[in-house]
Parts: sequence; structure tokens; C-alpha cells
Amino acid sequence: MPHAILYYEKALRISPLDTDIRHNLSVARRKIDSEIMPMPDFFLIRWWKNFTNIFSGNIWAIISLVSALLIVFFTGYRWFKNPGFKEIWIWICLFVFIIALPASFYRYRINFRELTGILMAEENIYTAPDRRSEKLYDLTEGEKLKITDSLDKWYQVELINKEKGWIVKDNIEKI
Repeated sequence: MPHAILYYEKALRISPLDTDIRHNLSVARRKIDSEIMPMPDFFLIRWWKNFTNIFSGNIWAIISLVSALLIVFFTGYRWFKNPGFKEIWIWICLFVFIIALPASFYRYRINFRELTGILMAEENIYTAPDRRSEKLYDLTEGEKLKITDSLDKWYQVELINKEKGWIVKDNIEKI
């Protein structure tokens, strides 16, 4: 099951709006027995994630570049050729630019900067990078973990309930 979850997560990175992938991933996640309950996102964050999934990071970057060029073109046209030109087009392009630029950076960060992984074998998560430290949870294989730091043979990870701990690197496969 952890391999299925891993590859569905990888597929979801490529095609975030694919309903078949989302459905199959949810079926696979239900088959793992996890004691960790996910912390729901604030509704504005959930809305932003869904909105930015409409296009890939590259498309968002192209939209922001085109809107920036249109702002320059329309501004120059208004100042030099036609002083009576309606400013609404400049404001529309500016609004699109203000939305598209952060969306492209967000998609880039999600796809290339944010490290996540799937736990491939049952493992404990600890408060420090040492097996003698206090145990936080017994994790089951297939858990999704956000990797926040690395030290020797250990990863500091953030669980889906936003708690942090340390886990051995050998048991995590990066998405």
C-alpha cells in the first residue's frame, strides 16, 4: 500500500486536478490504519490551493509575464498615442499580474521546494534525532510526512496534524 500511495502522490503533483488520481489516493489512504488525525486547513488557504491548482506553475508564470507586458504596452499607449484611452485595461492587467505572480511562486514552491515523503515501513517518530529520546507516535506505513530538516541519518518531519518529530531517513521515500 505505501508504494501505491507514493505513486499516486507523484501523479497528483503532475496533474493536481485529476479526479481519478484523487479518488484512488483516498481509497489507498483509507486502507492504512493511522492514529493521526489531519489538521484541516483554514478555508482561505484551502481556497488558494484549489485556485492555484487550476494551472501549473509555468502557466501561471506565463500569465504573469504576459499581463506585465500588457501593462507596459497599455500604459505607453495611453501616455504617448491616445490620452483618452480607458485605464480599465491597465487595471485589469495589473489585477491579473498581482494574482498570477504569487500563484506561480506558490506552485513552484510546492513542486520543487517542499519536500514530502511516504513512510515505507512501520516506524516510530521521536522528539529528537536519537532512538533513546521520547517516542511521539508509532507510525504505520503509507503515512505522508513533510520533511523540514535533515541531520545525519535522520529527518525532521511534520505530520498531517502539524506536530514535528524525528524519523530515520531509510524508511522514507521522497515524493
